[in-house]
Amino acid sequence: MMNIQKRIRSRLRATGRRFVRFFGGCSGRDAEDRFCWFNIEGSGLRILDVGGCGSMLALTLAQAGHRVTVIDVRGYPDRHKNLEALAGSFLESDLPSQQFDVIILLSSLEHFGFGGYGDAPGDDADFLAIKEVRRVLKERGVCLLTVPYSGEDKIVPGCERWYSRERLGRILDGFRIEIEEYWRPSLRAFGHYLKWFPCPEEQAAESARRLDFPSMVFFKLRLPDTEE
Repeated sequence: MMNIQKRIRSRLRATGRRFVRFFGGCSGRDAEDRFCWFNIEGSGLRILDVGGCGSMLALTLAQAGHRVTVIDVRGYPDRHKNLEALAGSFLESDLPSQQFDVIILLSSLEHFGFGGYGDAPGDDADFLAIKEVRRVLKERGVCLLTVPYSGEDKIVPGCERWYSRERLGRILDGFRIEIEEYWRPSLRAFGHYLKWFPCPEEQAAESARRLDFPSMVFFKLRLPDTEE
């Protein structure tokens, strides 16, 4: 019954995003999904989706022929022959080292350590999550990461962290940044921002200060060869 409810919620959200697109909008999730599809190159890849419970991305990637593992403390409601669903904490997983060609963290890194989704609270858990990404990602593997950006560190108690350039620099140390995109929200209705636009970093930070709502930053990161 719980999986059925989760499937219904994810499909209702997808229907809502299609409705927004019909009227010329672009939700934050749509922008994130498009970024992923554009930057996943190859076929039959081993892909890990971290924190993907509320998204249909893992399912659609599996349907496209990739071998997908999704890990979330809440589990994952959908099933497919190319999809492995793990219910548990990414920080406590026993996934093999250097296992994945691509690792996806869409709006999930910022929630680590706050306990809002049933995970264990802990300081600097986002750093631990990225350390685990490095362990299970293949050499020259790709990490697709999106997080809230405000230009300065901010904590939303019990929920998430908004990121500064300085903290991101420390977290991403050791990765090669191949793509870095900033997006800002616009047109708020029914408690949601219905349009998101790419913008320079300065505009993303200014928008977050003005709206008291975070912009987003998208990264395509590559783990270098050990010889580099």
